[in-house]
Amino acid sequence: MSAHRANLDLIDRLEVWEHRRNLAAKTMQGRRMRLQSLARHFGRSLLEAEDDDIDAWLRACNAPAGLAPQSFEGYLRSVRAFYQWAIRERLIEKDPTVDVVRPRLPRPLPRPMDPDDLVRAIEAADDRRAAMLALAAYAGLRCHEIAALHIEEVDFQKNRLLVVRGKGGRDRVIPLHPVVKKHLRRIEPRAGYVFHRVHPHYSPQPIKAGTVSQILSEYLKGMGIDASAHQGRHLFLTTVYEASQDLRVTQELAGHSSPVTTSIYAAWSNARASDAVAAIAYGERA
Repeated sequence: MSAHRANLDLIDRLEVWEHRRNLAAKTMQGRRMRLQSLARHFGRSLLEAEDDDIDAWLRACNAPAGLAPQSFEGYLRSVRAFYQWAIRERLIEKDPTVDVVRPRLPRPLPRPMDPDDLVRAIEAADDRRAAMLALAAYAGLRCHEIAALHIEEVDFQKNRLLVVRGKGGRDRVIPLHPVVKKHLRRIEPRAGYVFHRVHPHYSPQPIKAGTVSQILSEYLKGMGIDASAHQGRHLFLTTVYEASQDLRVTQELAGHSSPVTTSIYAAWSNARASDAVAAIAYGERA
């Protein structure tokens, strides 16, 4: 069997295992593409690769500039998942990605949308855009979650919103904010997706996540607002954390598997920081 065919068989076996773990389709697709890229670059069985081979592939991606540190880390995670699976299946004894030198990642910072800009944008928007913005900033939904939302997942009586298969395949329940409720009521379909396709013609199928992002980015830019749909999500999580001071609550509403990820989105309070600094009194007597 050729190395190419053997590598494809390995990737197929990994995907079967990932399906059993109920991983998100987008995650599996991205991992498959990166593993196929590594296989083409290496030219031999993936099970024979060493850290230098993986490092060379990573640095060849998008050459000559190479991958940005965040992209480098994402590619490495995909490959590491394969080798961790291979160890589990007793196909290899050591994970070659362990010794790959990883670049230092810049500290990610939350970028919440300005609340005044949000209110202004929602007030001026048509019903469809207003509902999308409300779901991002008052419910913390990602663009793909907005695109995939079914009206049956909105409980107007109990005031809650069920997000089915969010990132990582995790479901979560979010309290239905009055602003979200108002704008969803205005476009409420009888059944199915809340945001179905309308261009170039009507379709009961959902719009794409990229379409949600593009619609809102272009709209906000036209309003003179330097922000994105995802920054509405940042605002939601920042506000929730400031109000609750509970990272666990914020994590659940965000749909994160780890509070470490949540801490990126939950911006620290400027007001609390100002109060803390103002309280410093070195050598002063009360």
